[in-house]
Amino acid sequence: RVPIGQSPKPISTCSDIDRTMVSDASTESDTEDSEGGGFLAIVGKTRTGIRRISTLKSASAFMREHAQRNRNLHTRLNLSLRVALWVTLVSAMSVQKDLRYALFGGDVPYSTETANASMLIYPSHEGSTGSTASFQMCNKSTLGQQTYYLPKAMSQPVKMDEPMTVPGRSASIWCGLVPNAYLDNLGTVVQLIVFSTYANAGCTVQFAWQGVAGTICATFNIWVMNLIYPYGAAECACGSCKENLSSCEEGTILKESPHYSPVLASADMLLVIFLFLLSTADQNTIMFGVSWHVFYMMKYMNPAKGTNLGERMPGDAIFIPRLDSELALTLLCTMAGASVAVLLTLIPHRIASIRDVSTDASVMTSAISEVWQDSINYFCGSARQARRFEIDQRIQNLEGIMKKTKANLQSAWWETFDIGSAGQIRRGFLAFEAMTEELTTLMKGLSVAVLHEDFAPANVELMKLVHGPAMQLHYHANQLLHTCVDALKYGNVETHTEELQHAVEDVQKHQKELWQAFRKQNGQNALDNSKLSNHAVFLFLLSLWTKRYVEFVEILETAPVSIPSPIKGAINELRGLFRPSSIFQPDHLNFAFRNWLSISISFLVPYYLTGLVHHVRHPDVPTFMQPFDPQPAATLALLVSRHPRSARQKNIDRVLGVAVSKSFPIICVFFLNRFHCLSLARFVTQEIMIFALTGLFVYIYFSGWKYSYVAVLVAGLGIPSLLQICPHAKADLGTAAEFRSFRGVILALFVQIFIDTLFIRENPQPAALSRMAEITEALKRGFDSVFAADLSGALEACTSASSLLKQAALLGPETSADKVLLPKATRPFQTQLYMRATRKLSLLQETLNTIVITVQHVDAQRPTSPGLLQMLASQLAWSTLRSDFALEKTLDALQLVLTYTDEDPFRSQELEELMKQNFDHEQWDRAAEALTRQILKAKDIPAADLCSDPAVAHLAVVQLIRHAGIHSTSLAKALLQSDIY
Repeated sequence: RVPIGQSPKPISTCSDIDRTMVSDASTESDTEDSEGGGFLAIVGKTRTGIRRISTLKSASAFMREHAQRNRNLHTRLNLSLRVALWVTLVSAMSVQKDLRYALFGGDVPYSTETANASMLIYPSHEGSTGSTASFQMCNKSTLGQQTYYLPKAMSQPVKMDEPMTVPGRSASIWCGLVPNAYLDNLGTVVQLIVFSTYANAGCTVQFAWQGVAGTICATFNIWVMNLIYPYGAAECACGSCKENLSSCEEGTILKESPHYSPVLASADMLLVIFLFLLSTADQNTIMFGVSWHVFYMMKYMNPAKGTNLGERMPGDAIFIPRLDSELALTLLCTMAGASVAVLLTLIPHRIASIRDVSTDASVMTSAISEVWQDSINYFCGSARQARRFEIDQRIQNLEGIMKKTKANLQSAWWETFDIGSAGQIRRGFLAFEAMTEELTTLMKGLSVAVLHEDFAPANVELMKLVHGPAMQLHYHANQLLHTCVDALKYGNVETHTEELQHAVEDVQKHQKELWQAFRKQNGQNALDNSKLSNHAVFLFLLSLWTKRYVEFVEILETAPVSIPSPIKGAINELRGLFRPSSIFQPDHLNFAFRNWLSISISFLVPYYLTGLVHHVRHPDVPTFMQPFDPQPAATLALLVSRHPRSARQKNIDRVLGVAVSKSFPIICVFFLNRFHCLSLARFVTQEIMIFALTGLFVYIYFSGWKYSYVAVLVAGLGIPSLLQICPHAKADLGTAAEFRSFRGVILALFVQIFIDTLFIRENPQPAALSRMAEITEALKRGFDSVFAADLSGALEACTSASSLLKQAALLGPETSADKVLLPKATRPFQTQLYMRATRKLSLLQETLNTIVITVQHVDAQRPTSPGLLQMLASQLAWSTLRSDFALEKTLDALQLVLTYTDEDPFRSQELEELMKQNFDHEQWDRAAEALTRQILKAKDIPAADLCSDPAVAHLAVVQLIRHAGIHSTSLAKALLQSDIY
């Protein structure tokens, strides 16, 4: 870089295209004041040198893109392998017999003599019955110790607190370090790892916290219900109840909680589900909260089970959950899974978005700088070139870079919480991103100016004079921006204050030089020529681009350092969960009600119909669904989606994901059963399966492929089923009960699809037409506000149109006639015209936005003077310009053409009016020239730089409105070329 205070060699002619600032290093020969000396002069001697530099620039851009693709691939592979490795390690706690025995204890030490499954039972706090059963003597006081087991025939359940006589031949047994009940919940840990891990540490922390928060809410609700009815709906025979009930007949079936009310329990179940869905909480929080709430309440309301409160020792308070209670099991396993998910993004090295923020800023800075440099060189030419399409495409590509930058900044909050030096770095780059996002929007106006410049002789003569100052301004602005990025990178702006100040002074100096060069052309005013409108837009935006950098540095140096309060932020988030303005939106209420209805039905059918009604009365008759099975409702909870309007593809992916997740574990277990239960070959094969399948499905999920949603469902719902315990009898994959549960889940999915179809009344095509009508009305309102000098109305309409266009773009692919199951006997929906019109309307919205930003900037520079739009509205030619603005006719015709479904040729008055247009813009140009002449009567208003010059700003606004007319004409041509005749 050129040292601060030292200017590079000035450029005064258009022959120096593509040879400016080729190298960041500055040498003495570069700064020699001679015509032929220095590196630039040597390169300028041959065209070969120019071609080499152009080739180097293209190769550099290609290498950057190639390196970025390699980094993305490496990150996805790295993260997928980490997830697969940690899932495999967690599964080893269940699959590997010795590790399982060391952690969770066992019924007897494993040996060939004791490997008979009939001699092994799972620990039961109420004892066990059977002809050859083992009674487990472990409790929480014996964790980490040896105790004894006693094979015996037990006809009655034996309680843990009853004394046991240990005979001489009893055997010692290891009770483990963790209660055995946690063994069955390792699938929860795996599920949290899969569903929480994504992209980087920030996204993972966010998803992990959302999952834990939902689980905490569901756990709190069941804890309150346990205070009201400690044992839920659990039943017991008189004499064997936990509570001492003396007044009952022997053999009578009683409730463990005598005052239990199934009505209150059912009301709580339905209300909590609806509150979860009605809230504005994140989707992950809703998913895990509703899922665990369904699991809790199904057990709580099941007469055969009730809530597992864990092992109660004398003196234990009932409101304190025990370590082996169901509440502690779920909550601790959820936290363990979330912690592992976060840990795997940090070890062996961090995959953190905060580390990419400065890189993203540098990439964005370089991309914007290169676009401006190429644009300056293009406008310095003498004729149109195909190169303008390359510049336009590179401007469009800035949007993708901006999205990536915003995503990294958002996820970086979860890595820093805006605390400490890292938080200060993030806050600085967040302000930088907001500034560059506005500049990216302005560059859409630059794109249109580049595409439609006609290179009139006056324009060429002007650019010969302003090219040198423009390149100098671009260079120093680029230096200023890189200095800002360097200062923000370390979160210490104070150490760069002097360097930033020198850079700002250089930019302001060259701003004034550019303005003077533009205003003076051989002693005459450059604005006297009304054909300079595109150049006026270009140079105005260039000046505004650099002015925004100066303003950003001033804010950076003077803004006080404010450290946000996490507690205050959390309180504000909690207040917003049920904000009326959000929860009473029609789309949100529709989402909450239809999902609540499908989940509730999927809960009540296995609970009431196949449970209380059928299973209790006819226990020996098999049912279609598993009685008291929470899986159908819990699976629907994990599949809730805020997909806009049409959810056909989402529903297909749901069915496919759930079907595969339930099917492939059965195939895997069938293959594993060919090995001996306790053999090393089975353990190794099972671990390889878990590692390979997890890595494969998670990589597909991270890649964003078409079936990424299916892949994450398969990994999250299917991999936990592979954590099979051998030789225990709980490996029931493929049994009748498992298939009944599978059938229940599939039936619940079809119930959800039916309810979605019933309550989402708008098909994609009517929804798309509705959005198109709202967009056209917003754009009409916006441009009417511009002509009426109503800046606030234009801003509101522009914001509304931007939001609606995003929804319309999502609906576009869904409107295709190929996706209609039963097509009607009418003209097919014109999907191609709809998508093309959406792109044209986006250009109109971007042009409107550029006009609003331009007017806001100039009005802010002159607060005591009349506004820019008021000055334009006072001109006689302004009304003429408005009368020739055919946007309203085009938008009306667009809506009529898209809604036309008859087979007869389309005819309408609006279309006839369009057909009379010749689209040569001659009348429009005459009105614009007349307006320009009126504007130039007040051309001697003093200004500090070009973007503060009202005359230049007026020219820019007039030309931007002409750009809107060009987009309107392009849309009209698309209508007339459509298949409507």
